[in-house]
Amino acid sequence: MKLSEFGNNSTATNISKLGDHTFTITTVKQHPYEDTPGCVKLTTDKEYDIDGKKYSEFYTTRTAIVSFLNRPDVAEKLETGNTIGPVKVVKRISAKTNRGYFVLEDAN
Repeated sequence: MKLSEFGNNSTATNISKLGDHTFTITTVKQHPYEDTPGCVKLTTDKEYDIDGKKYSEFYTTRTAIVSFLNRPDVAEKLETGNTIGPVKVVKRISAKTNRGYFVLEDAN
């Protein structure tokens, strides 16, 4: 049997697959384990067609994005029904290391 015969039952995909899409974040949870601070799963206000499947949940381990989304003030706003966005994922270059990293940025 081939792996493709089993299909993909995941309800979330990597945030990098959003590409240039802008999105609005409605919830954020630790992913895949509650005690793992290095990965979060976020839910968006609409679904995106990615690889022939619709997704509204995305996970990321991007350090700057995870750090922002794990801030207490961000969590408090989302828990009270507020949303964040529209935003987009943007690559930045560190002035110190000249290495790339990813952040969320306002889309407007």
